[in-house]
Amino acid sequence: MEALANEIYGEIIEIFNDPGKNDDKLQKLRSVAEKFLRSLMQNYDRKISGMAPMAFFILDKKSAAKQYEDNFMGFIRLGNKYSHPHTDLPSDNEVAACIKVFAAVISIFTGDEPPPKIENIYLGKILPELKHKAIQDKERIPEIAATIRKVVWQDKDKKRLDHIDLYCFAEETGDFSVRIYKNPRMGDKNAPSASSLYDWGQFIPEYTRVYFFDILQNKERPDQYMLDFSKTRIVLEPDFLMEAKDTGTVFQRTGRVPLYYVISKLLPSENNFKMFKGTLVNFFLDEYLFSPEVDPDATFEKLVNQNIVSSYTIKDDLDKVKSEINTVHIPVIKQNLKRLLGEDGEYTVFTEPTFYSEKFGITGRLDVLQISNKEPDRKNVIELKSGKPAGFGVWKGEEMQVTAYNMLLRSTFGSGRSGESSIFYSATRNQPFRNVTPDISREIEFLNGRNEAFLMLDLLRQNKESLYERIKVYRDDSLPDFMRANVSRFQGAFLSSSEIVQKYYRACISFLMNELFENKMSASDLEGSDSSFAALWRQPPSAKEESFFSLIRELTFESYDQKEDIFSFRRHNPKVARFREGDMIILYPYSTTLEPLRREILKGSIDTISNDIVTLKLFNKQLDMGVFTREKYFAIEPDFKDSNVINTVKSMFDFLEALEDKKQLLLGLREPGSGSVSGDAVPGLEPSQNENVAKALAARDYFLLQGPPGTGKTSKALMTILTKTLEEIEGTVTVLAFTNKAIKDVNKKLDAAGIDYLFVSASSDDENSLKAVVKSHDLESFGEYVKQLRVITSTVTSFTKYGRDLSKIFEFNTVIVDEASQLLEPQLVGVLANFNKFILIGDQNQLPAVTVQSNGNTAVTDDELKNIGMTDMKVSLFERLFNRTVEMGWTHAYGTLTEQFRMDESIMQLINHYYHGKLRRAARDPLPLSELYTGDQDSEIKRLLQQSRLIFVESPFSKTGKKNEDEANIVSRLVKEMRELGLTGPDDIGIITPWRAQIAAIRQKLEEIGATEIPVDTVERFQGSENRVIIYSTSVSGQYHLGKLGSIGVNRSSEAEVEVDRKLNVVLSRAQEQIIVLGSVPVLKISPHYRRLIETIREKGLYINTADRKRIFGT
Repeated sequence: MEALANEIYGEIIEIFNDPGKNDDKLQKLRSVAEKFLRSLMQNYDRKISGMAPMAFFILDKKSAAKQYEDNFMGFIRLGNKYSHPHTDLPSDNEVAACIKVFAAVISIFTGDEPPPKIENIYLGKILPELKHKAIQDKERIPEIAATIRKVVWQDKDKKRLDHIDLYCFAEETGDFSVRIYKNPRMGDKNAPSASSLYDWGQFIPEYTRVYFFDILQNKERPDQYMLDFSKTRIVLEPDFLMEAKDTGTVFQRTGRVPLYYVISKLLPSENNFKMFKGTLVNFFLDEYLFSPEVDPDATFEKLVNQNIVSSYTIKDDLDKVKSEINTVHIPVIKQNLKRLLGEDGEYTVFTEPTFYSEKFGITGRLDVLQISNKEPDRKNVIELKSGKPAGFGVWKGEEMQVTAYNMLLRSTFGSGRSGESSIFYSATRNQPFRNVTPDISREIEFLNGRNEAFLMLDLLRQNKESLYERIKVYRDDSLPDFMRANVSRFQGAFLSSSEIVQKYYRACISFLMNELFENKMSASDLEGSDSSFAALWRQPPSAKEESFFSLIRELTFESYDQKEDIFSFRRHNPKVARFREGDMIILYPYSTTLEPLRREILKGSIDTISNDIVTLKLFNKQLDMGVFTREKYFAIEPDFKDSNVINTVKSMFDFLEALEDKKQLLLGLREPGSGSVSGDAVPGLEPSQNENVAKALAARDYFLLQGPPGTGKTSKALMTILTKTLEEIEGTVTVLAFTNKAIKDVNKKLDAAGIDYLFVSASSDDENSLKAVVKSHDLESFGEYVKQLRVITSTVTSFTKYGRDLSKIFEFNTVIVDEASQLLEPQLVGVLANFNKFILIGDQNQLPAVTVQSNGNTAVTDDELKNIGMTDMKVSLFERLFNRTVEMGWTHAYGTLTEQFRMDESIMQLINHYYHGKLRRAARDPLPLSELYTGDQDSEIKRLLQQSRLIFVESPFSKTGKKNEDEANIVSRLVKEMRELGLTGPDDIGIITPWRAQIAAIRQKLEEIGATEIPVDTVERFQGSENRVIIYSTSVSGQYHLGKLGSIGVNRSSEAEVEVDRKLNVVLSRAQEQIIVLGSVPVLKISPHYRRLIETIREKGLYINTADRKRIFGT
């Protein structure tokens, strides 16, 4: 905790000494306070959204902090105020008061007293009180955001009360409580049941954020509020945005079914006739909106080909689908085109715009939004439904969906919004448009359903026994037949599984749901910053742009390539931004102020990005291109898709439903089988490659191959295993990887080997991708083409999405998973359950599986699970099974490659101890450094570059957090000299640094010398890459930073265990010919891994001390 205290105190001093305005100082102090709270939160297994709830949770942990609660919350209130548009400025004394209370809280939780430089800020001054005023005497509060500090639903004898009391705190009012009665009108039988949270209120977690609308003061107790059954709306955890259409499924004809809602999340989605028909009808609607002259037959064929995998799985029903669309849906669409388009020129029409509401806790993508050009407040919503309409009015779930859309538009555009909201039933000529008028009682009902669905997901996240007990006995005869069948299917699979299988399944589901909650509302990145999707509206644009690098603003529309469906935007403010090609983004317009929640959102992905131009692929079919030319600016921010996590949750059911033998195998409770191992060597392979390829081919169930850096695990081992497997078996071989980059590397090798394959991707730059195949095949020829293919390649994410459909086309036999050590266990285990045999290739000594959850929150506590090696959910399935096979002595099931081809011998030896000293350099003559650096000029930097492959440069201690200007200057000097000496290729130089601020500092220096093409990024972004020279700027200024620098693991073998710094291992092993490390020696040497590195370079390489550094680099 001392390291954390020193870090935070240092940042406070830096902020106070900054010559900027006081509002900027308070905004920065708030950010540092948030980082401090997030650091403390990592010690607790709680998912809490927002600063105020985090502060209350932390302050409640120590009684000594109670005295500072009021003023600390006042500090947060001021920080929030000045992080958003404001007209006044805080006084010097207000800044000092905030620093004083912040320092007191730091001292309590770390045990380290504030340094004199901080105490001098406020000692001897008369400071204002920051605590909140008492609750105002208001008979009605129209709306207020609060934190639930305590939930009381039982009396002292543990008996259920006839009410629930929520004890809350709000910035505007201080402490107050809200009482929710079992019956909302305390005995009034006419009160609607939807207006009370009583039924599920006992499951509301403390420290939950909540939004109240229209609560009434209890006249006898002014600090207590009650519900107005006709107006009060309650939103639990509004930062957890729930999709309107999905939430609508909570509502059935006979009432709300939250338990079925959560069961549906645990079952795989099945493509069927009705779903596919609905997809095609939506496509037809888009086509007719774009052009009333549509050829139905040609369009049907085009749409079938665009959805060719789904089409093929129901090809026997396609004639029926086509007939129904042509005879029923198209005539209704054509008949109502005028209303769908609006009067000529009267409306701007959007298709599929997305909206977010941070107050109602919902998001939604509308089918059609019409905005009047004459009356901007007039906005019509049209939702398309292809199913059978209700006999009168609309179905309940659909009514609730459109009710949510009404709420979204009011939240986005204000209460002045007018216009109609209707459902367009394309299956009926009789009143195809059916209005859903805005109505408070419907909103109350929808939000209660939304809250119940949220609580179900939260119970799933907590792995609550009470939830599973309810699920096991759940029965509702009023449900439709298919829903009752789904309930029975899940109950059958779960109840027939052994106890350890149930525990394992529940642990995986809980972990995945925690991953979802973190991503949506409470994730922190390596640097303690808010990296959740809720940062979109919680964090000010300046922080997102200057600190998080998660915002590109001042984009202007350039052009639209209709053939490629690519939108181009020009960058007028090319600041550092952490976006890559393929990243999912949101795009929104603005004129002066960035307010993404007050505008329509377009979604897509980045096609290309440079300092000048960003090109995008948008998922929306934008009808009116004028929207891009009318708007002054656009902004881009990161997107998050719930479906990626939910699809993985659903894939876990494949494990649950698998044969018991397969489940025992995946748990590590059964020894994997193996046949006889061939002794025939494959020409061109090294000894360890031949040995492990033979063992992998002989394996009957699975084989685990550890591939240290540069050992040819993909180019040699994977490709040989693949080709030999194709020779020995019938059926298909599937190759999966964690990243697109890795699977595309496999594809290139398949192309070179002349092996045909199907790449499950929408990529347009691979002729074997699904997108390319669609262009060259119709449905019939597609079937003939794919049936002769024997190799499928895909990322695990894409396979999780499309695997169920693919299984109806291909016979899955063997799967090879590259980068398996970067995949979390729940991401992979459901996929593997579908194959007869799997081969996992990875390296647990390199970067670990990616998760947003912090250390300590993922530990497994169940003894039975720990006995199978499942000690932490962050550990990959590859690592757990590898350790298990080592422990059990199943030597036929695992192996390690030992010959490496990338690194020079001297660089290899820096990491060899991580692999028990077994790595050896495969035969290759080393490249002399004099041939690496070939320029004619003579300089001292050239001489030192040619002197050693291992260089360490002592850098001065930086007082500016994670940014070290001296290291940035040294990097710039080195790069300038290297380029002059001949290193100008795209893979010649790579620069790695752990921190965003240092990335920005280095890129700025490289821009000054015209070297913007040099990659500068974190080690996570360099995984899988290699460069001739790697420059590593550690930029550490304290022990706290050092703790964030590494990722400690253990490499186990039958002989010994060795501790590994996985990040350092990856950094060093990216270099082919030379590694240059910059850092503060007193800080780095605290780590045994960096101490060993520094001592090795001092002994065997070139160590540049402070005096020589100043002489050579002038800094």
